[in-house]
Amino acid sequence: MALKRKRAPKAVKKTVSDPTSAEAPGGQERPGSSGAAPEELCTEELHPKKLYGPGEVVRASGISRQVLHNYTVLGLLQPAEVTRTSRRYYDERVFGRIKLIRRMLESGYRLHDLREAFKWED
Repeated sequence: MALKRKRAPKAVKKTVSDPTSAEAPGGQERPGSSGAAPEELCTEELHPKKLYGPGEVVRASGISRQVLHNYTVLGLLQPAEVTRTSRRYYDERVFGRIKLIRRMLESGYRLHDLREAFKWED
């Protein structure tokens, strides 16, 4: 007895309208479109910030969880958001800050010096 293979569903073609046009499909004007350039339309409401959990920050930056925790406790890093359960989420700025901290430590600064240097920045 031969097994019957199921056929893959047929692909449905969708018509995609120009995202920069002020017209919505059907000829109506898009809400919030004033003919402004696409860069002006990219607000935080349309594109919320990407937040990274501690594990993602650790994997991407190459530091340990303990070092991330220490930098946060010392005030060298600030989470973008802290949940009710105290889970910390960081935004993309944390990666540049970690690189800066690592470079400064390699060039001879101490953590105490970094705390003083970063006080005025926050």
